[in-house]
Order: sequence, then structure tokens, then C-alpha cells
Amino acid sequence: MNTIIKKINIPAGAQFNSPLSLLLFFVVLFLLFFSVKSAAQFHIFDFIFSFLGLFISFVFMMDYRGVEIDISKRRIRSYRQFLFLKWGSWFLLEEYTELRLKAAYGRVRGAKVNSCKSYSQTYYDVVLISKNNTKNIILKEFNRYDKSLQFIEFYANVLHLPYVDDVKQGAHY
Repeated sequence: MNTIIKKINIPAGAQFNSPLSLLLFFVVLFLLFFSVKSAAQFHIFDFIFSFLGLFISFVFMMDYRGVEIDISKRRIRSYRQFLFLKWGSWFLLEEYTELRLKAAYGRVRGAKVNSCKSYSQTYYDVVLISKNNTKNIILKEFNRYDKSLQFIEFYANVLHLPYVDDVKQGAHY
């Protein structure tokens, strides 16, 4: 049986990057405490109200993101998601010339609370490069080079685009 891929979804998952995420985190903790307290004291109205607030706060705290590729219409978008609704601007795949594997670096603080030690963590971004270099889209971020290489090889084949490995001194494929 020959399966034709029509749409590809590459979720990045919950990002917790919303500016209100920290505030909502504390609201969720308060509502969780209040709902348990209300349930223990058999205050049903307070329990339902706080549990509903807990659910709404949790949904707003999460910032779901990803990339969606519509193969049949030859278009791509970087999206944000709320429950089952996705939004983001669509761009034609013809506006993109290549896939590029780039290394990104971040500093991670030590595991202990009072630790001043930190270390560098290397991340590998698979980026779809546009013709004018203004609509670049990060398809996925990896913490392992071999996984990022498998991903870029697969999507270069699916999208019929060449890819460049900037990590290995600009190797072209």
C-alpha cells in the first residue's frame, strides 16, 4: 500500500515562553491548594470554581508551538496552538532554497542551588532558509548531532531541497 503524505506536523511542544507563564504558575499553585482545601471541607462551589480556574490558567500557561508543512499545497507555517486551534502565516515552499544544520550554544547552571559552576550545552537547529533570508523557520532543535542529521536528511528528501551542514564546516549535500 502506497501512502502519500499530505500534511506534516513537527511539534515543538509546550514552551512556557509566555510572558505571563511565571505569574500563571503561581496562580495555578494557589488554585490547586485552594481546590484541595475546598474539596476537603466539602465546599463544592469553591471547589468547582477553583478547579475551573486551575484548568484555564494551566491552558494559558502552556505555549504550544510547532511547524506544519502542507505537502499537497506546497506551503509551510510556524504555528502557535491553543487547545485544537492553530494559527500562523503560511508561506510557499518555493520561497525556500535549502535546509541548514546550525549549532547553537547555551550555558546551563549547575544542579545545586548554590552552585556557581556552569557548563556549555550544544544544541543543533535545523533551519529552513528562505531566498531573501528574512523568513527562515527553525524546524526543530536537537541536543544530539546524530538525531539532527537524520532529521535534516529525511526532510531534505521530503521537501526536495539541498541541505548544508554548518556544524561540519559547511558540508553540502
